[in-house]
Amino acid sequence: MAGSSEGALGFLFAIVVAFLSSLVAARFKLPVIPVLLLLAAIFGPNALGIVQEEYIEIFSNLGAILLLYVVGLKLNLRTFLEVLAPSFFLFILNVGFLSPIVAFILHIMFQVPLANALVLAFGISVTSTAIFYKAAQDFKIANKKETKLIYAKLIWEDLFIIFVITVVSQSLTAPEFIVILTQMLMFLIPLTIVYHIGKLFLQYIPKKADDDIYLYFFLSLLGIVLFIGAIFNVPSSVAAFLAGILSNSYTEIQRAKQKLDFLSGLFVMLFFLSIGMKANIFDYLDIGFLLTITIILTVVVTLRVLIHSLGLTLLGINPRIGALLALLSAPTGEFAMLVAYEFKDLFEFNTISLTTAIVFFSSIITWYLGAKHHEYNQTMEKIRKKLALFIEDLKNKRRGKRYESSRN
Repeated sequence: MAGSSEGALGFLFAIVVAFLSSLVAARFKLPVIPVLLLLAAIFGPNALGIVQEEYIEIFSNLGAILLLYVVGLKLNLRTFLEVLAPSFFLFILNVGFLSPIVAFILHIMFQVPLANALVLAFGISVTSTAIFYKAAQDFKIANKKETKLIYAKLIWEDLFIIFVITVVSQSLTAPEFIVILTQMLMFLIPLTIVYHIGKLFLQYIPKKADDDIYLYFFLSLLGIVLFIGAIFNVPSSVAAFLAGILSNSYTEIQRAKQKLDFLSGLFVMLFFLSIGMKANIFDYLDIGFLLTITIILTVVVTLRVLIHSLGLTLLGINPRIGALLALLSAPTGEFAMLVAYEFKDLFEFNTISLTTAIVFFSSIITWYLGAKHHEYNQTMEKIRKKLALFIEDLKNKRRGKRYESSRN
């Protein structure tokens, strides 16, 4: 009984930490994820020890599944197909160029095999979907067509990392990979059946029914897809992602989206909180460790901005909006944490501490630069409008003088 009481208190305190993170983020106009990671490291077992990781571990595991479900839920196939080729070009440019450089740095600094270093480098090289999505909303560019191109690029990256996690976590040889791929393709058959059965069920839900019933429907759909995925040996990460895509194909998802966002947001927050608690603040007292973080952070932020700027320029994107999109694409995010957590046993150093620092500082730096660039764009836009009005006023005065002289 005492254990369950401590667990409940730990869980409630975790909610308090999440509230404080949201408050600090809102007060200083920062992304909430890096603030959450920082506070988790401070309050976690490796520092103050106020919140014990085991109290929220079960919720964080659910959060990892819901994170991938939400990623799939945001996949709009029509938009994705519209920018399929240019988004794939940006994806190859970013991951293909950045990953080997980060892997080489990890190999040199920590003396880890290049193959292992490359796995972690893939995670670090991927842009944060959550942070970019929030930043695009805050800077009021979420609905621009150029932003949709970056959304599609992020989908390519998410699919790629899910693929990497699936292959590496099961240490698949080429024949085993073919078997898994065959099982996943076979998994699409019951998935299609589930989709049609779900459509049939939705017809029997009264139109005036409470939105809660739609929330329970889509959570049940997620559970069923995960269960069938387990039968076909499909990793839960892949099954959750496909369940999100499946859910998004129903128009009724709009009835449950708000509550799904709240519920998934809560458990995803617990996932990041749990990950942050694995970071050890004493690791940052090691000069060599700090030097490695500084080098990787500098390389990742600088090259990612340059790569995206170059790619967007080659694709003919307006330089002003392209520069802002490039800055907002720089933060490393949730999949770096997921890869670091999933493959921590491959490394002798604390991958969680490394990725936590990179996520935190890359987010803060790019958010600050993005805000300054956005302010600059707004200022220049005001100047252009005033200048246009001034020129128009001069033209009107000249027309007036000509009219008066013609009358005389």
